[in-house]
Amino acid sequence: MKMNLFLIFISLIININCITYNSDSEDEKEAKMQLAAIIQYSAPYRFGQNLSLGDKVIYNTNDENIVLEVISKNDSLFTIKEEFYGNILIITYNYKNKNVTQIEGYKPNGDNVNLELCDNLILEEKIQMIKNNIKFINEIRGVENMKSMHNINIKNQNLNCQNYVTKFNENKFNSKEEIDAINSVYNLYISNDIPKLYPSIDFLYYSLYTGNPLKDNSGGLVKSGTMNLINFIKK
Repeated sequence: MKMNLFLIFISLIININCITYNSDSEDEKEAKMQLAAIIQYSAPYRFGQNLSLGDKVIYNTNDENIVLEVISKNDSLFTIKEEFYGNILIITYNYKNKNVTQIEGYKPNGDNVNLELCDNLILEEKIQMIKNNIKFINEIRGVENMKSMHNINIKNQNLNCQNYVTKFNENKFNSKEEIDAINSVYNLYISNDIPKLYPSIDFLYYSLYTGNPLKDNSGGLVKSGTMNLINFIKK
């Protein structure tokens, strides 16, 4: 299955539904701005401060692999390469001041996506716009509760995981099936044995939710909904 970079992120960020647009339209320009903004905003939540060169995670979701790897690091910057659905996203991140310094994107056909960074004023404006577009999720969310520790085996290694579960307002749903489905997505298993490299899919916008467990957690993702860790390297 091949998915276009913009269609993935627009579906998640703008209105949770895929939209189409002409390549030179105002919709695409706005989508690029919002995509750059949420990448910049979410980076401190998605990436750990103590990553090492060569740290790598491989996830599987819906029979597709998603790979994130630290491909370079110096005294203040590291560069993370993410591959998903034929797309490539390369983010250079200053882990000392927690700012993204460069974003490169490539579609499955090799075309460069060319995302320009937002300045502070534009960043604040776009993030507020995105929050307004997904505010219905915060309206039905409760608080995260940390359950007891769980052990999950990955490649013959037992990982000690914290389990975070989101409690939703059940009155906002039409059936128990809907409740169970959304609860499975927002059921996170996090382990300090895993590099903190959260995939763009699902987690770009997770940082916008109230009470999200990524903010003060140094662990990496092991499992969430259909997203399953299948292999990792921690240097």
